Amino acid sequence: MRQRKIKDIESKLSAYSRFLVADPASRRGVWRNAFSCAGTGDANANSPRGRSPLYLELGCGKGQFIIECASRDPNGLYLGFEGSENVLYRALLRADAADPANALFCSVYVLDRDAYFAEAELSGIYLNFSDPWPKARHEKRRLTSPGYLAGYGHALEYGGFLHIKTDDDDFFAYSRAGMEALSDFEIVARTEDLHRSVYARENVMTEYERKFLNLNRRINYLLARKVSVE
Repeated sequence: MRQRKIKDIESKLSAYSRFLVADPASRRGVWRNAFSCAGTGDANANSPRGRSPLYLELGCGKGQFIIECASRDPNGLYLGFEGSENVLYRALLRADAADPANALFCSVYVLDRDAYFAEAELSGIYLNFSDPWPKARHEKRRLTSPGYLAGYGHALEYGGFLHIKTDDDDFFAYSRAGMEALSDFEIVARTEDLHRSVYARENVMTEYERKFLNLNRRINYLLARKVSVE
């Protein structure tokens, strides 16, 4: 659904600058310092924050998922990328209400997978209900296309995970096939009906997910981990 344009959006975003990273490319390799600037404490390499796991959600929407994850896991650092400033504003409003010490947001469309993260900088990546881009000519735009998967492999540490949830069966099949073709990833969990599976108990729902459940739509889920290739 197209979001209604919010008047004076840049000014409204700036009002929540404590949750917003304005220049994400400059943080490449030093993302944990951004959380230090947000008031989460010293983030040098020898501090607890400097060793905290760092997680990224691509397309975080209105922030429900990532803020809930941050609340459940105060020792982790959670970063949300969202390309729509109108949607991002909603996430910032939610962050302001919840006041997480370990969640930050960026206004970013993921167009350059190498611009924002150094090798092995991330502990996990969440792809929740990504745009499936069903037409063949748009394959490179899919967030599980080979180019993006290679980028995730570079940015993830060994043992780090890629988490995928989608209601689109074709996109799920495409993503699963892409993961199975990679030697440096191992699929450790998979189901075509998340909420009737053993994985439902630990699941954190998104706004889209709640809507789909109300429509009795099945949710596909896949978790893959980066493994060492000998």
